[in-house]
Amino acid sequence: MISSPQTNHSSHLEDDHFESTAPRTCERYPALAAAAGGVPACQASRVTVYRGQRDDPLEMLRDGRPLTAPSMRKSRGSTEEQEAYTDALLQQIFAAVEAAADDRRASDQLDLLLRNAQEEASMNPFVSCSLDWAAAYSFAAAGAGRGYVLTLEGNEGDGLNFESVRRRFGYRSKPYTQLREFGVPKRLSLTNERFVLRAVEWIEKGDAPQVVWENKLQERAPTTSRSIGENFRCCTATCAEARFT
Repeated sequence: MISSPQTNHSSHLEDDHFESTAPRTCERYPALAAAAGGVPACQASRVTVYRGQRDDPLEMLRDGRPLTAPSMRKSRGSTEEQEAYTDALLQQIFAAVEAAADDRRASDQLDLLLRNAQEEASMNPFVSCSLDWAAAYSFAAAGAGRGYVLTLEGNEGDGLNFESVRRRFGYRSKPYTQLREFGVPKRLSLTNERFVLRAVEWIEKGDAPQVVWENKLQERAPTTSRSIGENFRCCTATCAEARFT
């Protein structure tokens, strides 16, 4: 169970912690060029994404623990087997992205793989984020009604925009449209990867979001509205329990 932070965490990481030495995702998975809608993946624009979760990201930040895809934690087998399985899922998805435009069978497979990733935790090789703050809020607040919303910024070519891919190949979007899901392959470090952690907000139903940590080392892009909206419906609590943990 999460307890509300007692203090405002104002400490900041050193600049060199944000210099990545890891290979670019778009270099490891060239199919992301197609997923970016025809834009070369390594030249894709910057993007702000949000993630809702119950675990305290500040503890993860201090310990240097990365966020990992559900398939890295909820599939069967040893840690090594889970990682190999996750790599295989990613290769399947990105190979299908490359082939889908000219191969109907690959297109059908990609449609199924995307649905599986959003419905079955063990088949999701991405750290799930959203392009919509309200969607992240809904996952953070699922269950106990309180949690954390992380704001991250990075290169669009270092992840997979699910709805962009669906639009490109004409797949049916419902009931996933409002998720506006953006997936980061395999794992996401909070200290030294291409996606920089900009802010952490503590949220509790009925109260205004509270910024408990903010990265002021680099200029932040303008933030989006924090309006939840009475009619916003993202996912059931059961879905959130399964995928955003």
